[in-house]
Amino acid sequence: MVHDTYSSLIKDINNTLKNVAQTDVSKEMESSLRRATNEFFYMRTHVHHPNRYLVQAVDSQVKESDGGLELSVFHNPSKMSQYYPSWVQGYSDDNRNNIILWLNEGTSGSPIYNHEAYRFIDKGKEDIDNKVVNWYKMALKKRGIEVL
Repeated sequence: MVHDTYSSLIKDINNTLKNVAQTDVSKEMESSLRRATNEFFYMRTHVHHPNRYLVQAVDSQVKESDGGLELSVFHNPSKMSQYYPSWVQGYSDDNRNNIILWLNEGTSGSPIYNHEAYRFIDKGKEDIDNKVVNWYKMALKKRGIEVL
């Protein structure tokens, strides 16, 4: 690529980084959170639901902010089935956000149900932190840009 001005070079670099974030890096981040959710929640509990709703709910987002990119990966409650406890007639609160929180951070002090914190979100973030730079390098290398 030949650029006539510094600003066109910077614009091209920013567009390339945004494209890499949207296509390659965000998908790797989703995979890391799915693996962590599977390994640290589903494999350590007696929950063997075939749909694995928490794994299916993993989503990512890339936004431009303050001249940079913001990448986020999260469990999207809207991708989970609605949860209405059958033992409370007329109960219609949407607890999908809370369920993610309760399973990740654990619960205590309840006379009915307590469980340990599975910390699958923390484990996913740790994995992402350790690998995100390499994901960028690999994706840029596929596009002919060598990063040292």
